[in-house]
Amino acid sequence: MGLLALLVIGADFALTKLFDGLYTRVRTGQTGGEINQYLAMPKVPAMLIMGNSRARYQVDPDSFAVPSYSLCHAGMGQVFQTGLLDVLQLQKKLPPVIMLHVDFEEYMGEDNTEDIGNLRYYYNKIPSITKEIDGISRYEKVKYLFQFYRYNGRIINTLKNYVQSRNYTYTGNGYQKLAPLVYDTATFRQPALSPPNARVHRASLRHLEAFIATCKQNRVKLMCFTSPYLSPHGYAKAAGFTIDSLMRVEHVPYFNAAAHPLPVLLNHANYWQDGDHLNELGAGYLSQQLAQWSTPLLTNAATDSLVYSQH
Repeated sequence: MGLLALLVIGADFALTKLFDGLYTRVRTGQTGGEINQYLAMPKVPAMLIMGNSRARYQVDPDSFAVPSYSLCHAGMGQVFQTGLLDVLQLQKKLPPVIMLHVDFEEYMGEDNTEDIGNLRYYYNKIPSITKEIDGISRYEKVKYLFQFYRYNGRIINTLKNYVQSRNYTYTGNGYQKLAPLVYDTATFRQPALSPPNARVHRASLRHLEAFIATCKQNRVKLMCFTSPYLSPHGYAKAAGFTIDSLMRVEHVPYFNAAAHPLPVLLNHANYWQDGDHLNELGAGYLSQQLAQWSTPLLTNAATDSLVYSQH
């Protein structure tokens, strides 16, 4: 029995060592490669754009007044973004400025921490990530007694991405375009009625508050924005009010194009891939508006306390 235990421990150690070595060389894929690509960059950009798909496909870093890069991850909520910020802090890759997308939807339900599992490589390396992963379920700590569990369900992807990365060179800015399609003519709908009990779950704000706190502690200038919807969601008003209030209290500049839509985008259905995502045409316009708003903030330190809400 003791021999079997030693064999299991030895195999766990050896496999973890092997895959950790492969993982650090991966440069493709959202399960770590794109993060490694950024960490391997010789120079940190002046501004980093972070957020989910409504930033990844909708904000072109080349639009801004300073050299910028997009490290957005589709489908990842604020708990992931805050964990990723801690990774950048650990690796000493924090930029001078961060532009963060704040998505209303994730603040309208119970706190969902499962997205943090996508940063499982850093389990036991970064305390905040470890704590959030342990909080997913009562069994997480037991699972991670085996170090190789960090690659559970990702063995094939890690190997594939490693092979692809061996001769891979990336010179882009992280932006992912959604090319306009023939059927990108989403129909207009009436704004959804806000349910009578629509309210922000305060517990869900803790990840955003932690993100803001980390930026302040590291003297990173933070700017936030919320992308527009083709048809306003019923919760936009309630969420917008809460997020706007938080930004004002924290003195974080905020561009709110969801609660206060941009007319040009609402009047051009061919700028949209669907009701929540702009295609390349719409992304160009939104990027220009964000650039126009952010330029004074990027060039004038006296505007640090400015909070902007598009009306």
